[in-house]
Amino acid sequence: MQTTHLPCQIFTAGFSFHRTPFHVHRTEGLGSYLLRLQTDGTSEALIDGKMQRIEAGDLLLYGPNDTYELKIFPPSPSGDEEQLMESGDYHIFFGGEWIDRWWNERKRPTKINIPLSEGLLGLFRQIVIEQRRISNPDPRISD
Repeated sequence: MQTTHLPCQIFTAGFSFHRTPFHVHRTEGLGSYLLRLQTDGTSEALIDGKMQRIEAGDLLLYGPNDTYELKIFPPSPSGDEEQLMESGDYHIFFGGEWIDRWWNERKRPTKINIPLSEGLLGLFRQIVIEQRRISNPDPRISD
């Protein structure tokens, strides 16, 4: 498949770190593709119709019409120890003709686990910085 001239656009990219409960549920889909990399802690996401535990290194990919649900909540207490609630992730919302064609070639997994490395985290950080630079050309954004 020739893809050299097909557009793919990042709509928004960011990093979220939660220390308080968070819940989002979109039965109508997100309207764009979502790539979400869990970097810290845990969460739960709807995958193949069931809520599943998401851990550091889990990479999630949702299509524009996929139902999306994400829950971040305090861990269950174990013994006398109270655990801190922490959950961190990079998220990229994107779309375009290239990704539409790639997505429709075959069924894509919603969740895969990949080893977290400084190179991978640096790539996500750079995408977030570049998206902020494009969205707001103020030079202080990338400092």
